[in-house]
Amino acid sequence: MTLEGKVVVITGAARGMGRAYTHGFLDEGCRVVCGDLSWSGDGAEETQAVVEAAGGLAVELDITRDDHIEAAFAATMERFGTVDVLLNNAGMRQRHLIPPHGIGKVLDVPPEDWRRMFDVNVFGTLAMIRTFVQPMLEKRAGSIINVSTTGTDPRWYRQP
Repeated sequence: MTLEGKVVVITGAARGMGRAYTHGFLDEGCRVVCGDLSWSGDGAEETQAVVEAAGGLAVELDITRDDHIEAAFAATMERFGTVDVLLNNAGMRQRHLIPPHGIGKVLDVPPEDWRRMFDVNVFGTLAMIRTFVQPMLEKRAGSIINVSTTGTDPRWYRQP
């Protein structure tokens, strides 16, 4: 099986693991649509330039916003006409909510922070699937990959 020519949509694509997935799929000859909250800072501009030079799309995408998801889907369909793979990589980790250490006790994390994390990690991912699965259902083919991580630095774990 070859991935060449497949249309791959990646969320959280500008940095870290998302950037690595982006480069991996581009190396396999895929047509890539990359979404991220921001395309500035931490090398995101370089990722955007690589994607666009390869004929792909780099879109601003907040997966908690239906208008962003709909715009990304419309741009994907306009450019490529289909979706073969959806890689849900966008996620909010405790370190985003509780800097600088990234670890908090359950009872110390305010309810609004839990809601924001669930909006991104659960409901945003679900919204992406519900929208981008449509071409896959029509073709009766495609893949959805959901990434999950603790996002913590192992140095923070207590050793026995």
